Amino acid sequence: SDEIAADISKTSQVIQETTGTIPTLVRVPSGAYNNNAISTIEKLGYTAVQWSVDSIDYADASCEDIFRRSTEKTQPGDIILMHNGTKNTAIALARVLDSLSGKYELVKVSELLYKDDFHVDATGKMIKN
Repeated sequence: SDEIAADISKTSQVIQETTGTIPTLVRVPSGAYNNNAISTIEKLGYTAVQWSVDSIDYADASCEDIFRRSTEKTQPGDIILMHNGTKNTAIALARVLDSLSGKYELVKVSELLYKDDFHVDATGKMIKN
């Protein structure tokens, strides 16, 4: 818990110094959620978020593979995991957004999350109570 808290505090400070914005959401690297991580995140006043669709863009996937993985099974409320600085993500992103915006209203993660009467399970998924 202490190590998680130190990592979050350090990252939050860098984000605030760089952007002038205080973060409120935390996504655990590699999706390595467990009850201890979620509890620590919440005790620090943050909301834990998890993705539900992995584009696999970090593995040098082709633009077509990123597009297919990001759109084929996407449903309302899904959060798609993508990374900056990867080989083909920026190229595939415009096509993904174009395809999904024809089916869904695209919103910030903070607009998608439950605000009240929910819990977060050990995988990081928000569940309405």
